[in-house]
Amino acid sequence: MSKLSKHIKDLLTFDPFYGFVLLGLNTVENTSIRIAGVTCQNSQIVLIINPINFFALEYKKQLEILKHELLHLTHFHLILRDDYIDKYRFNVAADMVVNQHLNKALFDNGYFPEDYNLPPGESTNYYYYNLPEEIKDNTEHSWGDTLTSYEKMELMSSINEAITKAAGNVSQSIKNYVRDFKKPKPKINYKKYIRQFFSAHNRIKYKLTSRIENVYYPGEKAMTRVGQSKVLVFQDQSSSVSIKELKDFNNELWHLKKQYDVEAFSFDTEIGTKIEISRNGDYVIRTKQGGTNIACCIKAFENNRNVNSCIIFTDGYFSKVPTCQKKGLLFVICSTGTLNNVENQQTKIQIDASI
Repeated sequence: MSKLSKHIKDLLTFDPFYGFVLLGLNTVENTSIRIAGVTCQNSQIVLIINPINFFALEYKKQLEILKHELLHLTHFHLILRDDYIDKYRFNVAADMVVNQHLNKALFDNGYFPEDYNLPPGESTNYYYYNLPEEIKDNTEHSWGDTLTSYEKMELMSSINEAITKAAGNVSQSIKNYVRDFKKPKPKINYKKYIRQFFSAHNRIKYKLTSRIENVYYPGEKAMTRVGQSKVLVFQDQSSSVSIKELKDFNNELWHLKKQYDVEAFSFDTEIGTKIEISRNGDYVIRTKQGGTNIACCIKAFENNRNVNSCIIFTDGYFSKVPTCQKKGLLFVICSTGTLNNVENQQTKIQIDASI
């Protein structure tokens, strides 16, 4: 039985919200931390406690410390921490936010706004930028690994589930905070996405050959690939598309050429000359920098029966066009572009410059 069974039972009885949040956490014992903390380990949000120091405290203080750590989760401090450079300062600001929900008499070693002549009820961001310059954090928060987009979504989901289960036993301030918290957008590796897209829309055919023996099965015929699936790529070379992203995109095409017959063309209002794809993309020269007309690219793809898939790399700044009637079209929008004009298209993705 968990050493925190009594704590969970009492919180479920008297503070159901905290009880439900604690119920969904794994608990890890670690004597290297002072008392307790929440962190991310191996893609899981865990509560870490020092069993020696934690259980030596008065039971009421133990409950208050657990609430303190759980409040860091409900205020999404594991998500917000990545937005701040000074982690010491962020720890103090985060503690000021959560400690206002606690009994100060039982949590006398924590940071509170009034200790620095700051108003109560403000955000972590407010306290971060309004703390004295000389502030030093003496608390021992080990926030652990940076959360992935999936882990952030899972954390938000678990907090919302706890609010639902706790029914009317959640303070309005916490409800409002969770409701107003901006949901982080998942980051997608567009290069990996392109590879998966190619694989889904292009079948590689193989046949048995009588000339080559199978390396793994002596005496049996080997398999050899028959031809390559053709892929069309149209590249918008407007000045709003950075040279770096053009080079990165073309470098990815170079790797894909090992499996597919990739033909790339520049375009603006019309399709330009064929682009030679090299490994490092150093050849990139803007040859088509007029207005942008996507219709010519879509028409070329629809009329080519020998092509199963097509990628249009662009900034997205053009007039809306009818939805492509042929499956296998992917729009890749540069990081500075817009998705607004391709909303009606089947598949689109925007490059995240932070990845």
